[in-house]
Amino acid sequence: MEMSESRQQKLRKIWDAAIAAVAGRQAVLNALDADSPFLPDLIIAVGKAASGMCSGALERFPGCEALVVTKYEHTDRSLRAQAGVEVIESAHPIPDQHSLDAGRALLARMRSMPEGSRVLMLVSGGASALAEALPEDMTLADLQAMTDDMIATGKTIAQINARRKQTSLIKDGKLIEAFEGEEIRVYAISDVEGDSIETIGSGIGDCCCAEAKASSKIIASNQRSM
Repeated sequence: MEMSESRQQKLRKIWDAAIAAVAGRQAVLNALDADSPFLPDLIIAVGKAASGMCSGALERFPGCEALVVTKYEHTDRSLRAQAGVEVIESAHPIPDQHSLDAGRALLARMRSMPEGSRVLMLVSGGASALAEALPEDMTLADLQAMTDDMIATGKTIAQINARRKQTSLIKDGKLIEAFEGEEIRVYAISDVEGDSIETIGSGIGDCCCAEAKASSKIIASNQRSM
C-alpha cells in the first residue's frame, strides 16, 4: 500500500525536526539561550560536529577566538574565513599525526588562559580519535595499533574510551584540569549510550578534576531527537 503524499510530508517534517534538534549549530544556540549569561574569551570545539557547534557559538560571540578540531573535510568554509579561528583536521576512527598536533594545541591553549578568563568548550562524537596527547613512553604507532585492535575485536565505544583514558594526557578530565582561568562551560552532543560526559570523547569534557570552576551539560543526543 502506497503512502499518501500528505503523510509523506508529515513524516518528512518530523524527520527534519528531529535532525534540527540535534544539529550542532542549533543545539549550541538553544543551550546559550537557555543558560545564564556567559561571555567566553576562547571557544574550543572538538569532534565531528565541531564546525557546526562553533558556528553557533560565534553567532552569539562574534570575534571570539576559537580552536576547532574536527574530521577531515568536516569544516564549513565560512568558518575557515573568520579571523581568530584556528582549524585542525585529523583522522577518525584511527588517530594520525594531526590528532597529536590537535592534542598539543588544545593543551597549549588551555594552559595559556590567564586568571579571570572564561572558556566555552564544545564536544561531540569522534573527539577521542581526533585529538590526543600521549605520554613520552607511547608513540603514535602504539596508539594506532591499540585503536585498530580494539575496533577489530568489536569493543564498544565505552570500552574503547575507557582504555584511551588510561594513556591520554587530555582525556578523563585532564584537559580541563589544565585550565587555570575563572570558568569553563562544556556543552556536549552525545553519541554514547547513557549520555555520560565521562564517556563522550573519552571524558575530554569531563569536569571531575575542576568542579569548582567547570560545569558540563548534554545539549543534544539520540534521545533528544526522538
